[in-house]
Amino acid sequence: MRARLADGRRPGASSTTIRDLQGEAGDRARRAYNEAVKNQSVGVSALAETHQREFLRYRKLTADAREITTDPRELDDILELDRRTDRILPNGWCLLPPRQVCEKGNACLTCDKFATDATFLPELRTQLDRTNELVEQRRDAFAARTGAPMGEDNSWLAGRRQEQDALGRIILTLQAPPPAITADGDDADRGGGRALRGGGVGARTDALTRLVKEA
Repeated sequence: MRARLADGRRPGASSTTIRDLQGEAGDRARRAYNEAVKNQSVGVSALAETHQREFLRYRKLTADAREITTDPRELDDILELDRRTDRILPNGWCLLPPRQVCEKGNACLTCDKFATDATFLPELRTQLDRTNELVEQRRDAFAARTGAPMGEDNSWLAGRRQEQDALGRIILTLQAPPPAITADGDDADRGGGRALRGGGVGARTDALTRLVKEA
């Protein structure tokens, strides 16, 4: 085995040869790095396109189960989901403009900036189940502590009723087939948007009442 000098050269290797070898190694490293960056960019772009296709695929509903009339592509641009993951919620999206800060805490189901679609149905059903269980637990605890039932005018219960109402309406609407579109482009069932009552109103449909009780 041939000995090496202190700087790593073999005896007899010229400085020019060393520089050439180092230059070739540097070029290979740069090419490998550039290729890796290119592949990563392609992968990120493909992932973003997949997310966008899925986002545009389903109709979007508000917290009171009305279908959002904004063009889905405009909505995708507003949300900037490829750059603003803070707008992605466990059960939908926040439509608050990027420069604004949310001041509602976790009251998304009573917020007009909330949107969701059928891809969140499992989370919405789970949220309704947990809300129903929480209401029963808190009402039992209230009765045990005070000796009287928790009234519907209780501020905490009123808030949970709004959430139950909103979740029930959203789930019913998402489970229903999309409205048929007539030749003039309107919904066949009512000639326009499928607006429903907002969360917290007194008049609930029988189907909604059954859903809340059975969930």
